[in-house]
Amino acid sequence: MRYVMNSPYQPFWVITYFAVLFGLLWSLPTIAIQPESNLNSQERRELPDFSAPDTAVTPITPVLPPLPALPPLSDDEPLSAVPSVFVKQFVFVGNTVFSQTDLTEIVQTYQNRKISAEELQEAKNRITRHYIDNGYINSGAIIPDQPVKGGIITLQVIEGQLSQVNITGNNYTNEAYLRSRLENNVGEVLNINELQRKLQLLQQNQLIKRVNAELGPGVHLGEGVLNVKVEENRPYSLGLTFNNHRSPSIGSYRGEIDVQHLNITGHGDQFYARYGLTEGLDDWAINYKLPINRADTTLSFSAEQSDSSVIEDPFAQLLVKSEADTYSVTLSHPFYRVANQEFTLGLRLEKRSSQTYLLDQGFSFSPGVRDGESKITVIRFSQDWLDRSRVHVIAARSSFNVGIDALDATINEDGSPDGKFFTWLGQFQYVRRLDFFETPLLKDSQVLLRTDLQYAHNELLPLEKFSVGGGINRSGLSRKSINPR
Repeated sequence: MRYVMNSPYQPFWVITYFAVLFGLLWSLPTIAIQPESNLNSQERRELPDFSAPDTAVTPITPVLPPLPALPPLSDDEPLSAVPSVFVKQFVFVGNTVFSQTDLTEIVQTYQNRKISAEELQEAKNRITRHYIDNGYINSGAIIPDQPVKGGIITLQVIEGQLSQVNITGNNYTNEAYLRSRLENNVGEVLNINELQRKLQLLQQNQLIKRVNAELGPGVHLGEGVLNVKVEENRPYSLGLTFNNHRSPSIGSYRGEIDVQHLNITGHGDQFYARYGLTEGLDDWAINYKLPINRADTTLSFSAEQSDSSVIEDPFAQLLVKSEADTYSVTLSHPFYRVANQEFTLGLRLEKRSSQTYLLDQGFSFSPGVRDGESKITVIRFSQDWLDRSRVHVIAARSSFNVGIDALDATINEDGSPDGKFFTWLGQFQYVRRLDFFETPLLKDSQVLLRTDLQYAHNELLPLEKFSVGGGINRSGLSRKSINPR
């Protein structure tokens, strides 16, 4: 081989080239016999968690020999560090709505076997789904990190609360009154079905015209915030009435004025006053109702008074007159109330008195009345049922009444009627719209059925007898003209 040397430095580069080549050939056996244990002793890179995969780099799948079996799981190793775990039993903490037995039945298929991390999540999700399906929309279960001991896995249940209620649009009604109708009791778990019921009842409140509500998440896990916008009805009214519904004996034509305010102080308290006048009758009534708690337990006070004179000949010459007054205090509570049904119990203490005159002298027209004067003190226990729909209303009332010897009640020792008695009064009303007719006149009409029934063990004073008759009755039957015994 012939080389042409064009530079005086070429012999130096040739010598260097052969020196490097010789060095590489000499070191090759040394690299080939490095011990394998040095490779196996290198620490492997920790894999990323399944919930946060490393997507920045495309992984290369290495070809590795089979891995040795994992060492037994330590009792102190946290749950988050293992891909699977043997579950002997689930234990629940924080649950009050459903019992341990109820929740255990839901995840029973995951017990007494080894489950993966995905199956553990499925068990947790089943608990959450059970809460949501039953209306607890912001409740559910979480898996706290924990040491696995004896196959016992603890699931923590977070039962959601309604942490805040915001009210807007109220001009007449106090915000605290509206909020109290929607807020849960302390510690009560939020249920969307119960909240919907409360919103429907608020919509039916005569103070409210329209309700719009929105439920959103709170600041912390399991908290809910309710935003409510209301549109109110005008709470006050003034009415003037003229009719001929009274008995001709005291003057059938009557004028009446009434005033009503449904929200005196902004807390749903109601005031009603009425004054009426006929030729022979002068009467008035006032009533005040105050709701005393969020369940609408109501305390009411009422007073009525009337003075009447017979103006119909020939009795007008006899100067027949009467005076009557009634004072009462009532406590009532709705024990069952949904959008279309309500059951209420009430307890009333009532004081009534009457005085009748003939020729301007006290005169008794009925047995048991002394010198035209009678007084009774009554405890009344009432039960009211209301059922309504788009086409009908059913109202039923029952009242047990006991006359007691108190507050100067009339007591007779001769066995004649007095202030000690027991009665039962039943009342029923049914109203039905005739919307099934196609004729407009009938379609907009309605039918009304009303009946009253009274039972008394003994004869009663006139004050406690109920009257038959009225403005709408059979021809010739005057209002309050018959007192059955």
